[in-house]
Amino acid sequence: MVRCRRGRVVWLPTDDTWLHALTDESGLYGLPVADVFLVTEHGWRCRSGTTAGQLPALAA
Repeated sequence: MVRCRRGRVVWLPTDDTWLHALTDESGLYGLPVADVFLVTEHGWRCRSGTTAGQLPALAA
């Protein structure tokens, strides 16, 4: 799953709220949430690991 937003490539409390809502809703349908990625204009980051990068990124 990918979360796209403007700003720095750090997980914020609003991202955690979004992630909890996603997992709750997915659980209603028996869908697993494996990896979640955050993408901003500065790059991307994986929620469960330390992988991150500069490309791809949102258009500035």
